[in-house]
Order: sequence, then C-alpha cells, then structure tokens
Amino acid sequence: MSTWRGTLLLGAFAAIGLAVVGLRVEQTRCTARTLALEAEWISARGELWQVQAAMACLRAPGYLHERMTWLEGDLVSPEGERTNDNPTRIARGEP
Repeated sequence: MSTWRGTLLLGAFAAIGLAVVGLRVEQTRCTARTLALEAEWISARGELWQVQAAMACLRAPGYLHERMTWLEGDLVSPEGERTNDNPTRIARGEP
C-alpha cells in the first residue's frame, strides 16, 4: 500500500471517529435535556394536582359545614371576637 493510500485511509478513520464522538456528545446533550424536561413536567403535574385539589375544596362549601359539625366547633371571625350579638353563619349552614 502506498503512502498516499495509507494517509487517505488514516484520514477517513479519523473523520469517522470524530463524527462518532460528535454524535455521542449530541446524544448525551439531548438525553440530558429530555430528562430535565421530564423533571419539569413531573413538577408541573404535581403543582396542577395541588391546584385541582384546592379547587375541589373551594367548590364544595358544604365541606366546611360538615367538618365543623363533625368537630362540634364554632367558627371564629378572622378579626377575633366580634362586639355585636349577631351569630356567625356558615356559607351553607342552617341559621
């Protein structure tokens, strides 16, 4: 084999080797980005679940009345004790 053919063959192997390394680097980048996006998606799904659970509690105003009846407790105003004699009423409660 001549020197020219050997050099050409060595150059071809080097080019193929560099191409394989480049493809593997890009594959690693894509895999890392995919895993990061999947982690974001899982986090967003968890936040969505929390918001949906909070909305479900807000959509059921009877829940508070049932809970207070079960606990046999009284509702207290956020401002503390009220000075007037009007009883505090629950949203869907009986007067």
